[in-house]
This record gives sequence, structure tokens and C-alpha cells, in this order.
Amino acid sequence: MNNIVRIKSTLDDHLSYSSQGAANGSNIWLQQWTDDKYLQDVNNVNTTEYKEKNYTYLGVYGAFGIGQG
Repeated sequence: MNNIVRIKSTLDDHLSYSSQGAANGSNIWLQQWTDDKYLQDVNNVNTTEYKEKNYTYLGVYGAFGIGQG
């Protein structure tokens, strides 16, 4: 029984660290997304590269969100 408690405690710690890491990663990623000079230029809004960069940023940001859950 003592081993089960120890394993659960270790697993809880790892999940908590992973969640915190994902939260920190999403904050950094969001900062990179908002600082992207190409995406800030309104002349690029209807280009394929603009859409692809946004989809990439959004996909990674979503993955960080899943990692937080």
C-alpha cells in the first residue's frame, strides 16, 4: 500500500510540473506570436504565408493548452 501512495505522489508531481511547464511555454509562445513582425504588417493579411504562420502559431498554442489540461 505504501508503494501505491508513493507512485501516486510521484505521478501527481510530474503532472503538476508538466502542466506548469505547458503554461509557461504557452506564455512564451503567445509573446512570440504577438511579436511576429510579418503578422503585424496589415499588408500581409491575405497572403498564404500569413495564414500558414497564424495556423502554426494557433496549433502550437492549442497543444500547450492541451498540455495544461
